[in-house]
Amino acid sequence: MPVEYLIVNERHLVITTAWDVVTVAEATAHQERLKHDPDFSPEFHQLLDGTGITVLHLSTEEAKMLARNSPPFSPSSRRAWVAPTPFLFGMGRLIATCREMAGGEEQFQVFYKRSEALKWLGLDVPLRASAVKSLYVSFAVERCSTVLQESIMGKGNSLQDRSGGKRRTYSGKLTFAAKSFSEFATPLRAKR
Repeated sequence: MPVEYLIVNERHLVITTAWDVVTVAEATAHQERLKHDPDFSPEFHQLLDGTGITVLHLSTEEAKMLARNSPPFSPSSRRAWVAPTPFLFGMGRLIATCREMAGGEEQFQVFYKRSEALKWLGLDVPLRASAVKSLYVSFAVERCSTVLQESIMGKGNSLQDRSGGKRRTYSGKLTFAAKSFSEFATPLRAKR
C-alpha cells in the first residue's frame, strides 16, 4: 500500500508517507488504521510527506470526504502536508480548508519543501531525502521475521525473491533503507 505511517511516541509525532499512485481507497484505509491504532493520540503532530506521490487519484468530493473523516487531532496539534507540485499543494489546501469547515481544530499547513514543514513542526533536524523516501521500506523491515531482520543486519544469508522464477537479492537495498531510517529516527529520538 503506498500510504503508510509511523508513530514516534517520544516526539508525539505521526509520520505519514505516500508514494507512487495514491487512490482515495488507500488514503481512507490509512485514516482508519491511524484512528484505531492504540499508539495514536489526538495530541500528536503529523508530517504528511507526499514527495513520493506520482499520481493522486482524488476528486474534489473525495478530498472533502477525507477531510470530514480525518483522525481527530487536538487544537494544539500541527499537521504539515509536504506537496512538491502545484496540484498536490492545491489538494492539500483544499483538504485543510474542508477539514476546518468540518470542525477540525488542529493547525493544518501545506508546504512545498520538507525542511519548511519540519521547521514549522519544531523538528528542523537535518534529513536526507533518501531517509524519508525509503521510510516505507522501514515499515516492512519493522514487521519482518527474525530471519529477515538478521539478513538486513548482515547476520544471515541474503533475502531472495523467487517469484516468477527470478532470483533477486534484496539484502543490500534493505540494509540501506534500514540505515537511512536509522539516520532519520536518531535525531528525532535525541531531540526530546
